[in-house]
Amino acid sequence: MTKHSFLKHSRALSTAGLQWGVRAAYLLLLLAILYLSLRGSPSLREVCWLPEWLSAWADRHGELRTAVPYCAAGLLCPWLLTRNQARPTGRSHPIGHGRLAPSLWAAASLFVLLLLTEGAQLVLPNRLASLADIAWGTLGIVVGVAGSLCLRAVAQRRGLELEREGS
Repeated sequence: MTKHSFLKHSRALSTAGLQWGVRAAYLLLLLAILYLSLRGSPSLREVCWLPEWLSAWADRHGELRTAVPYCAAGLLCPWLLTRNQARPTGRSHPIGHGRLAPSLWAAASLFVLLLLTEGAQLVLPNRLASLADIAWGTLGIVVGVAGSLCLRAVAQRRGLELEREGS
């Protein structure tokens, strides 16, 4: 095994580890969004696993706190951080290499999650569904997905290639 092939293999292993780490963080973030959105009380000071400074900030900032986890979910979305292996034939895409479709799917799926959690708050006692929450969550999704696409473009310019496993 030459030094070059060892480095290539090492880089592939670290990329695969990064992808699994991002997927795990994304899943935990989605579970946290579901839990915090569907619990009986809107106060986050009662959540023992949140740091005190974070729960205090979230309780002070009302609807703005909805944007933060959705922005993080958009940034971590695994669909955006992996390269789309399918190559379009004879079609040009505005963003190229099929990156528009995964970003639209990511934004749409996060928006559906936002609507479902806000809709569920209509029937939960002590919770209120809010159009402001939907607006802030939507802004968070847009900023997160756009940030993910920008990070991907910067990584590609620097020669980093994030691929799906098995490729």
